[in-house]
Amino acid sequence: MLPDGTRADRVRVLVTDGDYKHTLGIVRQLGSKADVYVASTRRMSLGGVSRLAHANLRCPSIYDSPAFTDWLDRAIARYRIDQVIPVGYAACALLAEKQGRWLPATRIVLPPPALMRRALDKRETNRLAVQIGVPAPRSVQPGSIDELGACATLIGYPLVIKSPLEGVSDVVYVDGPSSLLGTYEKWLARHAGDAELPLLQQRIVGDGFGVFATYQNGRCRRIAAHRRIREYPVDGGPSSCAEVFDDPVLLELGRRMLDALDWHGVAMVEFKRHTDGRYYLMEINPKFWGSLDLALAAGCDFPGDLLAIGRGEDLPEVSAPAAGLRLCWPLSADLKYLVHRPGRWRAVLHDWLSPSVRTNVRISDPLPNLLELAQTIRSFLPRR
Repeated sequence: MLPDGTRADRVRVLVTDGDYKHTLGIVRQLGSKADVYVASTRRMSLGGVSRLAHANLRCPSIYDSPAFTDWLDRAIARYRIDQVIPVGYAACALLAEKQGRWLPATRIVLPPPALMRRALDKRETNRLAVQIGVPAPRSVQPGSIDELGACATLIGYPLVIKSPLEGVSDVVYVDGPSSLLGTYEKWLARHAGDAELPLLQQRIVGDGFGVFATYQNGRCRRIAAHRRIREYPVDGGPSSCAEVFDDPVLLELGRRMLDALDWHGVAMVEFKRHTDGRYYLMEINPKFWGSLDLALAAGCDFPGDLLAIGRGEDLPEVSAPAAGLRLCWPLSADLKYLVHRPGRWRAVLHDWLSPSVRTNVRISDPLPNLLELAQTIRSFLPRR
């Protein structure tokens, strides 16, 4: 037994972004076979209060990269961390740049920095999709407001205004020319400090799908897919209910993108199935994804894959799970969905009560779910 209470024969893992629901999924998945430390800016986090977490470690914001890096230096040395698993966009972007800093004692399974930057850039991934024959929405980045009208005409209506970089969730919709300028100017005002102007993109209307994968040095080792049943925000956001989906066309498109990138680590390729019946690339999430609990429930141990890669193991290829398993997040995203779509209460309640539908609620690990519910209730209260 080491001074901090960990066993010398167990791997010690530090997981970032303790308040994400998928961080909680990682902690629950790894906690039986590793000592999992959870980094969070808060005294209590969803992952950190889990009985399967070894400790919740308060850290500076990841967006203050010098302070976070200095803190991580100290945490890795103090707790003898064997592997760091970044979860959010900012953590993955930063640690891809610094992944060699703590070698050989501490490992981080991420692609090289240039590849991570490419995956985070929607312009780059859109161009790559076009090059390799993956359907992608028409997309253009105006150089100035003067070019706005011509670019919108090129894209066509309805269109979407969005950041060219992953990690910025501000997406707005424009139905016609009369609302274009005002909507665009409001977007710019909300992002006045950004160096990049937003993209205009063809709006793809339809169900959302995701392809999840583990890659090891450019080789696909595990793959799975899901279809979104409900999402929050209701006009486009992370899943509040999803099901395992098995379509060879979808899986092949996701695999084609990650093969072309020569990927390493985990990733999700997001698609929408348009009214023309085709899947269109939306983005690449070069990290763990919000609906990770569904994949874990289907037996896909993506966090365990990263530990194995970190140990130097050569992973076998694992086939996609069978379709049909459904999972929802009743105390957070699904509850918010229900508040905004009260007319869907029968369908939501059916999923909550059905013995065949899984949830992220665990009676054996109740504190994270109680905190999750408290945070949801707090989000409904007026801000002071």
